[in-house]
Amino acid sequence: MGTDQDPAPAAIAAAIENYRPQAVSEYWTVAGGDFARAAVMKAKPATTADAYRLMYNVAPFVMWAHAQDLAENVEAVFTPDRLDEYLSTGDRREWVSNTHVVARWAITRVGRAATRRAPWKVRVAAPKDEKLSAPYSSAQVDWFREVAATQATVRRSRYMRAALALHHGAGLKHNELRFVDESDIEWRDGFFVVRVTEKHTVKSRMPNRVIAVDSAYAQWLRELLVEARGGDACSRFERVGNL
Repeated sequence: MGTDQDPAPAAIAAAIENYRPQAVSEYWTVAGGDFARAAVMKAKPATTADAYRLMYNVAPFVMWAHAQDLAENVEAVFTPDRLDEYLSTGDRREWVSNTHVVARWAITRVGRAATRRAPWKVRVAAPKDEKLSAPYSSAQVDWFREVAATQATVRRSRYMRAALALHHGAGLKHNELRFVDESDIEWRDGFFVVRVTEKHTVKSRMPNRVIAVDSAYAQWLRELLVEARGGDACSRFERVGNL
């Protein structure tokens, strides 16, 4: 079949080739990326989303294996014992259980496809997408907004607006909020995004991540950034815990 009639394989290959982890090490650039991509291709992802999901989970696993001085060989890296060790090492113990499920599923799937000798015995079922309910009703959010806007001082109002926008609008943990400043927030592809790095996760032990903020809070964030970068005494977005 011609590529015009069957574009999926080319798109899947492009998704795998173009994937870049958030933290790109020298090893990833020199050899790790090619190693991970070759292994994921063996799993024959069905869609670009499937390919991305596999790469997202396999990439940090491959970089972890390199840090353990494992040989760059699928039979040495993609084994059940190495996967168990990986999931119990370092910050990954702090992941939510569903993330463990997804990582185990993805790496097991790639390991079963890419290896011949590794003792993969159990086929892991694909994780189901959970339907989560909103933590607050629209009426409650409206009430929070009203309370934030009617605080006794500008400082307290700014604190509440920032905390609501970044906690409810982006899902930051309470012990990450206090380390956010205006340099961590940027406008990207029609959304505000917040970059969560080591300076924020020292207490939460969560992984680094880039999160799009709910567009319902875009105006609040825009006002907070103007205040931080503009004409009042604040030269920064200010650490939320110190507003």
